[in-house]
Amino acid sequence: MKTIKVLIAVFLAWGLIGSAIADHHNVNVAAASGGFPTNQLVGFYKLDESSGDALDSSGNGKTYTERGTVASTTGIIGGESVNVRTLDRPAGEYFSRREELWRAGVTDDADFDVPAGSDFTISFWAKLSSSMSNYTAGGIFSKRNAVSASDAGYTFGLGNINNLTYVRHNSVCDGTATVGDDSASTGIATDAWGHYMMVFTADSTLKTYVNNTEVFSVDASSVTGSLENTKPNYIGQLAYNSQGDIIADVTHLGFWSKALDSSERTALYNSGKVLAPASSTAITQKGEQSVFQATFLGAYGGETDKLVSLVEEFSEKGFEWRPAEGIRSVHEAVLHVTTANYGIGSRFLGKALPEGINPRELGKTIKTREEAIAVLKDSIQFVKEAVGSLDDAALAEPIKLFGSDSNRMGAVLVLGGHAYEHLGQLIAYARSSGVVPPWSQ
Repeated sequence: MKTIKVLIAVFLAWGLIGSAIADHHNVNVAAASGGFPTNQLVGFYKLDESSGDALDSSGNGKTYTERGTVASTTGIIGGESVNVRTLDRPAGEYFSRREELWRAGVTDDADFDVPAGSDFTISFWAKLSSSMSNYTAGGIFSKRNAVSASDAGYTFGLGNINNLTYVRHNSVCDGTATVGDDSASTGIATDAWGHYMMVFTADSTLKTYVNNTEVFSVDASSVTGSLENTKPNYIGQLAYNSQGDIIADVTHLGFWSKALDSSERTALYNSGKVLAPASSTAITQKGEQSVFQATFLGAYGGETDKLVSLVEEFSEKGFEWRPAEGIRSVHEAVLHVTTANYGIGSRFLGKALPEGINPRELGKTIKTREEAIAVLKDSIQFVKEAVGSLDDAALAEPIKLFGSDSNRMGAVLVLGGHAYEHLGQLIAYARSSGVVPPWSQ
């Protein structure tokens, strides 16, 4: 119990679960205990059929037609078995709604349209396949002609970047303004399950949550018009005129004509025995992520994305700025973070260093701004892969951490805290030297 309290204190101090705590702060206890949000539910698809069409379990009768032969397989989520469907758009295996009628000139139904001033939420569990080509992406749920600035509608997809799952093409467009369409790291490896949710609040924000933790937020006040269009809906295609490359196991996909609040999001995430998140004390099966891993990697990915984006704002000359003689410059601070990532990741997490990387020599070999940014990005990826490779037993393995008794989880927390510490340092450097952080521009 003492160890648990210490870990929670460390997490809170470093902010690694700050956004999750904020979401849970006002949770309705009855709802969070398992109540599934049904208010304004338009359609819900367990995708547990052995074959054929995707049936609507909400009772609203909004069936999606199978395209090709969408395989059925067994997924393990939260330690429980569940039947899921495997979307494979490159092989022509996906679902669409009313596509034949639309092609015949019959106006599609507007159940999944979003009028001006209206909110919506999309939610699903997915396991992105490592068989997807690197740097490709595709849609999980969409209603849009294409992904250009003039195409009203919405898309919600995932992408593979170096065997990590990225939220991709999570966007809304009213035909004039588009928000989203950006990449956000989830910290979840390919071939591992995660829960994904996109919440649009009209004239306000577009937010994306992974395992009930916010990983992406964008100002959507510029989207004031309707998202309505006459195109079909898709499960497994990016848009009507943009197929995408998604290959993923998917289950429990839902669409609500409202922005789910924090208690509803938590209830949805926790709903059902099969889909309840695995206990942090449970032994994680190989290839799955524990709650600790998913929480850490999600938060670490978000904060290191901020760190990189901030560093990229400094010019070549700005990289040499230091607050006073004898204190690290921007360049030296960046290399300090990089050295720690490689050093701690290899020494305490057991991941082999990439060929040609010697953490102690980076200050001698990395000379330019571009080199420093590139090696920083590589070191962050190194940490993500190291943490993602450790199951619960490995995380609990005792180690001596800088002379103190700890375990590998302790080393992971040190890496997280170190990144946050120097993000704060570089924010201060930026403000003091006239550099505006990108999130404040």
